[in-house]
Amino acid sequence: EIIPHIADEVLAYLRQVLNSGQPVLNLEIHSVSESEPGLAFYWLASYFPLKSQNGEVQGISIVVADVTASKRTEREKVVLARQRQLAFNAANLGWYQYNPLSNKTLWDDRFRDIFGLTGYEGPPDHFLKRIHPDDLHMVTSKVQSVLNSLDHTPLNFEHRLILPDGTLRWVHACGLVEFTGEGSTRYAVNFVGTVEDITEQKRIETELRKSREALETLTARLEEVREQERTRLGRELHDGLSQLLTSTKFKLALLRRKMERNLPVDAQEVGELEGDINHALEQAREMAHGLNPTDLVVRGLAAALQDLALNLEKAFQIKCNCEISSTMAIDDPNVALNLYRIAQEALQNTAQHSHARQVEVRLKENKRIGQLEILDDGTGFSPNRCMGGMGLPNMNARARAIGGQLQIKTVDGSGTHVICSWPIKPDINLSTH
Repeated sequence: EIIPHIADEVLAYLRQVLNSGQPVLNLEIHSVSESEPGLAFYWLASYFPLKSQNGEVQGISIVVADVTASKRTEREKVVLARQRQLAFNAANLGWYQYNPLSNKTLWDDRFRDIFGLTGYEGPPDHFLKRIHPDDLHMVTSKVQSVLNSLDHTPLNFEHRLILPDGTLRWVHACGLVEFTGEGSTRYAVNFVGTVEDITEQKRIETELRKSREALETLTARLEEVREQERTRLGRELHDGLSQLLTSTKFKLALLRRKMERNLPVDAQEVGELEGDINHALEQAREMAHGLNPTDLVVRGLAAALQDLALNLEKAFQIKCNCEISSTMAIDDPNVALNLYRIAQEALQNTAQHSHARQVEVRLKENKRIGQLEILDDGTGFSPNRCMGGMGLPNMNARARAIGGQLQIKTVDGSGTHVICSWPIKPDINLSTH
C-alpha cells in the first residue's frame, strides 16, 4: 500500500524466506518519488524467518535501513568524477593517483596515451621506465621530497619521456599530496596529479629561440657588413675620388698662377682638367649608383637589370644575356628594389666565385607569379659551405620581404640557377603554384 510498484519484489523475497527457512540479507530496494520526479529513495532490507521450536517458519522479521543519503553521495561522487574527467579531457590533461601505502598507481586514458602504457593501474615502475634517463633522478627526487614534506607544497615541473618506439616527448607534471595524522605520526596517504603533453610547445619554443639567435647573429653580421661598407666607401673616396680631386686642385692652382703671371695657357692643360673632372663625376655616379640605383625610379627594373648585365660583361668579360618579358610591369618600388638587389648579389657571386663564361638573367610572369632567374654555367657550389656569409641570407630575406620564395639549384661543378618567385597580386598563395 505504501510503495505498490515494488510490492511484487518484496512479496517474492517473503515467499523465498517462507519456503527456504533461510534469511535474505541486505537487499537493495529503491523507489522514485511521485511528488518529485527524479528523486530516488534507497533502502537495505533484510528478511529473517521466525521459527517455532520444531523449526517451522511462523513469521518473518524485516529490518529496513534507509541508505538514501549514502547512495546519493555515491552518485554525486560518480557525477563529479565524470565532470572532472570531462574537464581534464577538454584541457588535454592526463590524470593519475598514487597510493604510497599500497604502492599502486591509477591513471586515465590520456595519461596512458601520453606515457605509452597499457591498462589503467600498476606500480610506479610501469611509468617511471618511460622517463628520460637524464631526468629520472630529478623526477624521483621531487616526488620523494613532496611525499616527505610537512606542508602541502604542490609539485610543478617539466621533464622528458622516451616511448618504446624512441619518440621523445615533453610533459608538464603537477601533483599534490594528501596527508593524515599530526606531528611525528603524519604521513602521506594519497598523491594525485595531472600531466600535459607539451612537446609541440617545446618545439615552438626551440624554433623561436633558434630564430632569435639567428636574428641576433644576422643583426651583428649586418652591423659588421655596414662597417665594412663604410670602410670600403672611405677607402674608395680616399684612394679614388679624393686623389683625383686633389690632383685636379693642384692643376687648377698651377693654371691660376700662370694666369696671374700672364703666362700663356695651353688648351691641352684645360682639356686635361676637363677630363679629370669628367672622370671624377663618373666615379661619383658609380658610387651613388651602387648605394641607390636611381635607374629603378627613372627607367624601371628592366633597364636596371640590363645595366647590371652590361656592367658584368665590361668588368669581367662574362657574356650576359637578358630576357625580359614585355608584359612584366613592376610598379611597386619596394618589389623592384628587392628584386634588383637579389639580381645584383647573384651576379656579383657569379663574377667572383663561379668562373662562369655565360650568364642569363630572366624576368617573366607565369600564372600571376613573377619570376626572376639568374643562371650561369660556372662551377656551382655547395650551399652548406656558404652558411657563414651574408649573401644567401640577405637574398632570402629580400624574397620574403615581397611575399616571395627563393630557390637555389646548384651542385659542385655544374653551375647555379637562382629563382625568386613572388605573387604579382597579394591574394595569391605561392604554395598552391
